[in-house]
Amino acid sequence: MTDDDRALDAALASDFAHAPDAARAPRRPEATGCQFSIYPLTQADIHAPIQDAIAAASSSGLTVQVGRLSTFMEGPEDEVFMALRSAFAAARASGGTVMVATLTTGVPDDELVAHIQSTRVDAAPQASAAQQEEAPDESGSRQTKGQ
Repeated sequence: MTDDDRALDAALASDFAHAPDAARAPRRPEATGCQFSIYPLTQADIHAPIQDAIAAASSSGLTVQVGRLSTFMEGPEDEVFMALRSAFAAARASGGTVMVATLTTGVPDDELVAHIQSTRVDAAPQASAAQQEEAPDESGSRQTKGQ
């Protein structure tokens, strides 16, 4: 883990610690959430496999939210996995397909999600002291400060 990763983790943890107690509590601790994206590989029509996957997930009866780049569904774990398998099978029926899925337990409520999404975290890399000591000069060669 880099210093940048640790700084980002610390900033998010600090921000989470200041969220209202109700926002920190998951909406349903027993719920499983799944965000998935479909990437058709060789199909002439890339929209059909994506729509078929969304339709298959939606027919499961789970809560399904379609976003611009991915689809989110939540519910009991067994049902989420069955819906995910159905979505993949529907997309795969059109040809080569990649599916990327992220699973979570304890789905957060909408207030916490909005709070996280509205929080600005400065994730710009900061040069370490060692990197600053060995910064390249104008010619592009590396020199240690003080040489």
